[in-house]
Amino acid sequence: MGESAGGPPFPPMSERWAAILRGEHPLRFAQRAGRRAFAIAPGSTRCKLCNAPFTGISAAAFRVCGYGQSRKNPQLCARCVESAPEGGAVVPLSVLFADVRGYTALASATAPADLAERIGTLHRWAAAEVGRQHGFVDKFAGDAVMAAFGIPQAHEDDAERAVTAALGMRQLGGDLALSIG
Repeated sequence: MGESAGGPPFPPMSERWAAILRGEHPLRFAQRAGRRAFAIAPGSTRCKLCNAPFTGISAAAFRVCGYGQSRKNPQLCARCVESAPEGGAVVPLSVLFADVRGYTALASATAPADLAERIGTLHRWAAAEVGRQHGFVDKFAGDAVMAAFGIPQAHEDDAERAVTAALGMRQLGGDLALSIG
């Protein structure tokens, strides 16, 4: 058992997961070749792992083959989410939580349609900001946003990316006359 920061011990990472995360998995050549082949198909939005296009002229053919956007994580295709090996790995992860300060008071003083429009705009802008920093939005819950950085692909500066996204979200909130905290 390994040690976690201030928590209970966690099981050691399996060699299979360690090889996947180091890029040394036996199928890495096939995965890279598939990624390059999928890049040929036109599309502006793609799976972050296999490069399958979600938009464009060929997206329908990819959806039929199971490479449509996942409902669990819209930055990945359904096939990549479902074909992940069992088990898991303990990896560093940065999580960003943000919500609108004083939302209850704001909701009582704002027309419902106006409030829904402002929160919807905030959600779209927050998702774009998190995506620019290579994170993914885990969920929206009313006025709150939860985003993760470090999965499915880790970067050495994921914590800094989360802070940069948070600062960007605060700026966006100011543009909407909302205080993000």
